[in-house]
Amino acid sequence: MKTPSQIADINGAVARDGSSLALEVHTANGESLALHIELGVLPDLLRYLMGLAAEAANARHASGVTEPSPPVELVPLPAEGLGFAAGSNPETAVMVIRVAGMDLAFEYPTDALLRALHAPELLLDSDMSPKRTLN
Repeated sequence: MKTPSQIADINGAVARDGSSLALEVHTANGESLALHIELGVLPDLLRYLMGLAAEAANARHASGVTEPSPPVELVPLPAEGLGFAAGSNPETAVMVIRVAGMDLAFEYPTDALLRALHAPELLLDSDMSPKRTLN
């Protein structure tokens, strides 16, 4: 792989028939790359990027980096549906969220999911700060 360039800007458009996306990625050194992405490929692309992000998080942890990655502004995506299913083993559950017409599945330890669903202190206000609860 050649030395990667830092992304400076991304522009995009949707095909008239809604079947694909067009992206143009601009780099800090002035290069650009045009991409055509069929919607059917998008979940695999997201899964691949998340897998790389998981590897990066594991590498940060293994190298002794303890602080979290730099803070980002969280912009909630509008969910169109939510469901739960059995996980790959008895200790996990799968949460499926439909976003932008596609289903994204997240596997999570069942006991942690149940704690989160019953822990009001884990709820967040619109500014993503912990929601204050009255006890």
